Amino acid sequence: SRGLGDVYKRQAQTQVQFILLAELIGNDMHLELSDESGKIVLSQALTSHISKLDIQKLNAGYYSVRLYQNQRLMQTEKLVVTR
Repeated sequence: SRGLGDVYKRQAQTQVQFILLAELIGNDMHLELSDESGKIVLSQALTSHISKLDIQKLNAGYYSVRLYQNQRLMQTEKLVVTR
């Protein structure tokens, strides 16, 4: 099935770009990034087709990226932060 968006790159050091399907813009979309323990370390509204996430302050490790629409989980991706 087709996802709502995609995370580029899945392994990153300073910044991650999230590309959202154009038809979803303005539909109360937001993204959460959580660490391996489940703690939310970043939360950001997605208001444009392309959003950039600044991950410079995050520790190296594995993270889950969750995309929500109207407070409902729509998609989950994995992200590896390297240093």
